[in-house]
Amino acid sequence: MEAPVISTEAEGGDLGCNPVSIPVPVFTAEDNCEVGEVAVTDSGVQEDGCARSITYYANVMDACGNPAEEVSITYTWTEDTEAPVISGPSGTIAQECNWTPVEPVYTAEDNCGVGEVMVTNSGVQEDGCLRSITYTANVMDACGNPAQSVSVTYEWTEDNEVPEISTDAEDGDLGLNPIVEAPEFTGLDN
Repeated sequence: MEAPVISTEAEGGDLGCNPVSIPVPVFTAEDNCEVGEVAVTDSGVQEDGCARSITYYANVMDACGNPAEEVSITYTWTEDTEAPVISGPSGTIAQECNWTPVEPVYTAEDNCGVGEVMVTNSGVQEDGCLRSITYTANVMDACGNPAQSVSVTYEWTEDNEVPEISTDAEDGDLGLNPIVEAPEFTGLDN
């Protein structure tokens, strides 16, 4: 009346992201008398969103019909080959004069969930009075699939100096019945 004992060196657990193959555990059985071959069945791949799992079950009886206690091994993993998609401003956007740079807001969506979008910037670039700054957004999902980066460049004019007006004309008395001509003025600005 002694039941066989099933054993395996396999250990279930998480296989990470997109495993190339799912291991099939090897089971053996021992009995005080004669024991047959271990029968292995599986649950088939179970899906819940991006989560996957499969459970292998091992059963055996000895020659006298004593059943072993069933042994099972479960593997889990994440199936995700889809890259996240970033949403937010892109291209080149003109701003008003003396604009103060403000980091744009980006969001990301992914079929299996995604972390926080990382935004870097070029720093303010100067060319005379012209200014620009480029922000670039990047993100990866938990399986390392990178999103296509999104960039926006803001351009503006930085000018806090007032222009200077000058003329060669001078104030004065024009005498009697003069022909009055408008003076000429020129403007100078940084």
